[in-house]
This record gives sequence, structure tokens and C-alpha cells, in this order.
Amino acid sequence: MIADGSGFDEHDDQENTLSQLSIAVMAAKVLERSREDGVPMNELSLDTQGGKIRAVTQREKKASDELRRQELVKKLRQRTVRGDNSLSDDVTNRLKRCQEWIDYISRFSSASEKDLVTIRRNLEGMNNRASSLIKEVTVLEMAIQRKKEEDPIISKVENASREIMEAMKNKDLEKVAELRLFCEQNIPAYNSRKKRLKPYLNQARQARLKFLTEKRQVMRMQFDTGGQVVELLANDLSTGKFSQFDQEALQYVTELIHSLRSLRSSGKVKMDILARPIGNVALSFIKDIETEMRDVDDTILLMLEEKIDALMAAIGIALRQLREQGEQGSRKEKDEKRMAFQQKKDSK
Repeated sequence: MIADGSGFDEHDDQENTLSQLSIAVMAAKVLERSREDGVPMNELSLDTQGGKIRAVTQREKKASDELRRQELVKKLRQRTVRGDNSLSDDVTNRLKRCQEWIDYISRFSSASEKDLVTIRRNLEGMNNRASSLIKEVTVLEMAIQRKKEEDPIISKVENASREIMEAMKNKDLEKVAELRLFCEQNIPAYNSRKKRLKPYLNQARQARLKFLTEKRQVMRMQFDTGGQVVELLANDLSTGKFSQFDQEALQYVTELIHSLRSLRSSGKVKMDILARPIGNVALSFIKDIETEMRDVDDTILLMLEEKIDALMAAIGIALRQLREQGEQGSRKEKDEKRMAFQQKKDSK
């Protein structure tokens, strides 16, 4: 799946599940079902669902596959409008945070309105491109899934090849021979039908890489705009704008600013990596790219957001306290003047 766990990992999940189970256990399930229900063993097959393997008839297998297909289609169609884990929400929330920071910069810095308008247009363009790519990936995923269902021999041969390795580990030579014969008989059909998927897989890879490229740009925008906010507040600190804060608040704000500047400095190398082109990366390396991006999120961007939120909250509280103190002082001064006037009036 792309970045946050949605996409092309279904095949890998099945592989991991199957690799954890022995051929003996799977064969036993077929034998048990055959004895219990009187179904000939050659009419039974194995079905993987929810991390479990069960012996089913061809009719049951077909019904199960159809149910899974409907659930997948529903999930893909809802992806761009569902909750926090959707690709659409992920990019939108990042850009929304950038917009908030840019609004702050526009209020409190000397940045020109022309530059700010350009930045806002860039944000809008990023959001539109990402949304378009998400839709493209979704359509291609559905097409690939549909093609695989139309050609079950693909999944059967791939499953059999994995089972051969497991049977070899278990020294089940009879099973190895059986599976090898099955694969040899079906390899021509497998190769032919796999070729039909190649254009879809290539398109999906390209769409996926384009989306990741766009998301990497958004992540860099987060880093840059957050950095501008940090430097703006660091300048306020150096010019004495927070000098009226009480000692505890001033120390907390100072420590946060220094921590943020340190985070920006140490994170620059990783952020520069996100600028590298990924247009010709093989499909097998896409997961590595996504892992790299998650690491940037966990070690830099999330910490950047949290610290900026804490910093701005602390400054807001300190400023509110100063206003309240000023209002109290003003009221006290007015009361004192009123009392002095009344005393002067009474003395006459």
C-alpha cells in the first residue's frame, strides 16, 4: 500500500501468512473436511482468509473470493473519503498545517504578499495533483485485482511455488514432486497471463511513484514552512519581544526554540534525500522509499509539529497573562485616580 498502508501489499500479506504454516497442517485440513463432510479430496481446495487457512469446496471458494472482491472494491472506492488513514486525508492535513504556518508568517513577518500568494498557489497545485494521482492509483489497483481474479492460475502457481519451498524444508518429497509437476504443467499459461498484467503493473508503479514524488514535495514544504515559523520566533526572542514573560515561561520558550533549531539542523540531511528523483525506481524498491518517508515523519516532521504547537501555545498563554496583568493594572490605576478624586472632592 502507498505510504500509510493502502495499496499493493495484499499479495505479500498472503505470502507471509502461508510461510508460517506447514504443509502438514494444510493437508490435514483437507483430510479432515473430506472425512467430516464426505467431500472427495480432489474437490477441495485451500482458502486463506483472516490469517487462517481452511479447506473449502470450489463453490465455497468462489463465494469467498467474490465477497473479498466486493470488500476490496468498497475499500478502494471509499479510500479518498474515509478517515485519518486515507491517502487523501494524509496529504490534505499536511497542506492544511502548511497553510496555517504560512498564515502566521503573513501576519508577523515582512514576507511580501506576492511571495505568499505564490506559495499558496503551490499548495493548491500540490493538493490537486495528489488527489488526481490517488484516483489513478485506485482505478489501477481495481483493474489489477480484477485481472487476477479473471486468471486464477496466476495465484495458484505463485502459491504452489511457495509451497514447494515449504515442502522442501519439511523434506516432504512426495509433496514437492506433486507441486513441481503442477507448476511445470501450468508455467506456460502462467507466463502468458502474467504478461497481460504487466501494462497494469507498470502503470500502477508509475502512478505510485508520481504520488510518492508529490508527497515528498509536500513533506519538504512542511519542513520549510515550519522552519520559517521557527526562525521568525527565534528573531522575536533575540530582539527582546518576550522579555516581559515571567522567568519560567521565558526559559520554556527559549528551550523550545533552541530545540527546534537543532531539530531543523539535524534533519536537513534526511529532508535533502527526499529531493532525489525516484522516477525510475523498480517496484521492489518502492517499499524502501515508503519506509524512508515514514522515518522522516517519525523523527522529524511529527516532532517539528508537536514542538511548534507547544511553542505557540506557550507564547499564547504568556501573552494572555501579560494582557490580563495589564488590564488589572489599568483597572487599579483607574480606581486609584477615582479614589484620589473623591478624596479631594470630599475635603473641600
